[in-house]
Amino acid sequence: MMWIDGTNAWYIQNWPADYSEEMNERYRQRPEINIVVSLDNGNSWSNALKLDTATHSELGTIPSYVWPADKIFITRRDNQGKPIEVRLYFMYTDDLSFGSYAAGTDPIGEDSGSHIRMAAIDICTEALVVSENNRTEPVRPIAMLNQNFPNPFNPSTTIRFNVPREGHAKLSIFNVRGQLVNTLVDDFKQAGPNEVVWHGVDSNNRAVASGVYFYRLETNGRSEVRRMVLMK
Repeated sequence: MMWIDGTNAWYIQNWPADYSEEMNERYRQRPEINIVVSLDNGNSWSNALKLDTATHSELGTIPSYVWPADKIFITRRDNQGKPIEVRLYFMYTDDLSFGSYAAGTDPIGEDSGSHIRMAAIDICTEALVVSENNRTEPVRPIAMLNQNFPNPFNPSTTIRFNVPREGHAKLSIFNVRGQLVNTLVDDFKQAGPNEVVWHGVDSNNRAVASGVYFYRLETNGRSEVRRMVLMK
């Protein structure tokens, strides 16, 4: 589950020179918080669940300073054990006077204070299934290594690779026995595309034999390996 505050930032940016009931109603229509939920470990996400008095009148007031729990509880399952209803607990303050911190004759608030309330929302999991047209595809790691070209090659080939974010990068060549043949890159790299040419030589600049070789990129805690063929 992920959530983000919505109302406070919006209201500060749209604060009127003079408070008005029209602005109060606009405020009531804004979600204090937006929540999105995933039931498949982040492969897809629900549409945003919005907590405001327009969509959840049972809250009884403008929900301010909403704190959702850090866990969603399964309340019902189907015959196969699949969750069909989940419950989210949260706390909020009931801002009864729309600015209860204010004092004196300021029309923004009446200095009446507020209470911390607790509530829960039961969510049918069918509502969390986003249609294919609106489906959010899982965020997949960007491929770092491209296939070398040409391949097969003789006597040299170009290896293109992508560094997702700046950091140390190491590009090495190995033979089929897993023995290190050469290290083409071992340096700090800026994020973005890079390329290097391998001339079919080992670390002592001696030509290597025909055969299958592997090149491995290590950067940002990740590694990728591809295969290439030297054919003389």
